[in-house]
Amino acid sequence: MRQQQKMTKPSPRRGLLESQDLLHAPQEVQEAFWHRHNRDKRLFRRAPLPLGDLTSRLLTEGAGRSADRLAEVGRAWFRVVPTAHRPRMKVNSFRGGCLQVLVDGTLKFVYGRGMRGDLLAALNAELGGIRVLRIEYRVGSVHQ
Repeated sequence: MRQQQKMTKPSPRRGLLESQDLLHAPQEVQEAFWHRHNRDKRLFRRAPLPLGDLTSRLLTEGAGRSADRLAEVGRAWFRVVPTAHRPRMKVNSFRGGCLQVLVDGTLKFVYGRGMRGDLLAALNAELGGIRVLRIEYRVGSVHQ
């Protein structure tokens, strides 16, 4: 009877040794090869970033986006308010759809009562992509 020959696929390690012409090299030479091979392979792996680096990167990106958004809302705000009132007000913050504007005492009354809905609609029309849901007027220092 004829013996059946098993067709086995060579292991990846054996294939790598063959490609480097080290299959029949002494054991010490093969060990040195594997040591160098594994060390070189580790250099290509991406080491995980420390948590501090990740956090600072996220905070910087988030702060940049919110500062850009505040600047864009501020520019739109000053395009929709009357020119005479601009020196007496300052855009303070924009968070969660709420725009906070610092005004002097007399403007708080004017803007808080009569112009609320008109300004909100005009501001949202001017902005397009960013949505302002509410405008808060606070009495405060408007000088930079």
